[in-house]
Amino acid sequence: GFEGIWASGLSISASLGLRDNNEASWTQVCDVVEYMADVTGVPILLDGDTGFGDFNNARRLVRKLDAIGVAGVCMEDKVFPKMNSF
Repeated sequence: GFEGIWASGLSISASLGLRDNNEASWTQVCDVVEYMADVTGVPILLDGDTGFGDFNNARRLVRKLDAIGVAGVCMEDKVFPKMNSF
């Protein structure tokens, strides 16, 4: 099996029927990742995009992910809202 899971922002957005440009709230993303964590024992690394706002938003996201059991989050050093390259 796999040693870990990359929870892609694009994949999560698509699963919610949304574009990958911060249309999904951080709570919606956490809900999806929590479902993933409930059914697997391997570490999950979340694509945290731009952290969903300022420092306080990013801190709340990280605390929630820790409570869910997510192994880590990767955040882009870019402005919010996210600007896609496509």
